[in-house]
Amino acid sequence: MSAHFYEGALLTLSTHRDGESSPLGVVRNEGFEQCLRNIIPTVGSGTRGPSGRVSTEKYLESNWDKSTSSTVKKSIAYHLKQHVTRLGRNMSEVEYTQRGLKAFADSAAKRSPAMDKLGRAAVKVVSKEGSGLFTPQGKIIWFQPKL
Repeated sequence: MSAHFYEGALLTLSTHRDGESSPLGVVRNEGFEQCLRNIIPTVGSGTRGPSGRVSTEKYLESNWDKSTSSTVKKSIAYHLKQHVTRLGRNMSEVEYTQRGLKAFADSAAKRSPAMDKLGRAAVKVVSKEGSGLFTPQGKIIWFQPKL
């Protein structure tokens, strides 16, 4: 599937094996954002992570705890929406993760012992980057970046 902009609308196309394309639909402002979410590659698309050595998916999975979500991917999506997108901020999963890891690594951050929703030991971190809950090993459970 591909997407093209034409006169202010998003045109979605289905590409066939013979190279021909047929239209699937035209999306105006209503539903535009939802359509983009369905077309643009997200976590697990095989793109390289910030190091260039591992995939974005592996990078994110190695730095997040799934906590009460069924998968790490779902946990990231939920927390990105709650702590970034819903608040009108623009940040990718990788940028969000990097900010959280920077907060955990901040030597000036205030740390306190805590428990997560599953009753496991956790660390509450408040730093100039934001605040969050992390596993003792430094995996992100949730993170609220500062503006």
